[in-house]
Amino acid sequence: MSILSRISDTFHGVVDGLNNTFKVMNATVPAPAPLQSVNSGLEAGIKATTKFDNKVKDVAGAMYDNWIKPELDAKHPEYLGGNRIRLNVHEVTNTSQSEQDFLGDIGAKSATTDSHADFVRSFTEHGWLLGIAVARYDHLYSQSLPAKFSRVDKFSFYNPLFSEIGEQPVYDSEIYATTSSIEDHSVFGYQEGWASYRYAPNVVSGLMRPTSEGAFSTWTFADAYSTKPTLSAGWAREDPNIPNRVLAVTSDLSDQIFADFYFEAKWSRVMPMFSVPGAIGAF
Repeated sequence: MSILSRISDTFHGVVDGLNNTFKVMNATVPAPAPLQSVNSGLEAGIKATTKFDNKVKDVAGAMYDNWIKPELDAKHPEYLGGNRIRLNVHEVTNTSQSEQDFLGDIGAKSATTDSHADFVRSFTEHGWLLGIAVARYDHLYSQSLPAKFSRVDKFSFYNPLFSEIGEQPVYDSEIYATTSSIEDHSVFGYQEGWASYRYAPNVVSGLMRPTSEGAFSTWTFADAYSTKPTLSAGWAREDPNIPNRVLAVTSDLSDQIFADFYFEAKWSRVMPMFSVPGAIGAF
């Protein structure tokens, strides 16, 4: 049995043990301290499920970086590094009048350059390096009600006593508010404790909202929902209709973004500078 298999079995055993203990304790009136410890273990397991490395690391502890991590590298893809750059957009104003084009009409063009170093990494196994690029837009909400307007009791407000509380619900109203108090108070998903105090999502209002009559929807990439969204793969994917709403050239006519990449890679490999015939076996 490989190291990875043993660690994986150990992790699942720990999780099963925590779940069974929690069920037993739920059927009785346990002491607060054991219950808190079990709950902390379950919360740590929930956070670790986002990446398999984290599951193993939570179980293996200090052994992880020394002799488990190299084997994991050979078993699955690993993110090594990357960068985000803003696309530059330059305004272009029409300076001539015609029957179809009016003086002062505004268009735009985009040309962006960037140069940066991504990562330095050592490998113990043969493999492939893959570069992946994607064009995305910043999500703006136009139908949401900020969480601060939905705090209705003392437990909705931050209290230092509960600073390390677990995940809290994100309600549908924070994405898509309606006039129904029942629908708005249904849970959309979960976020770390007191997340709404640490950041605020980008929003548009007034005529900048795509659903407003006479809206300036071509000026923003704001999301517009016709029905209440759900936390699903479809919601997480980028909506091609939004860039098509903003860009003059739609995706059904042509590719909207073109890119030219140049990669400069420097390698350090334990091998001779040149291969000299007849030197086989010499040290």
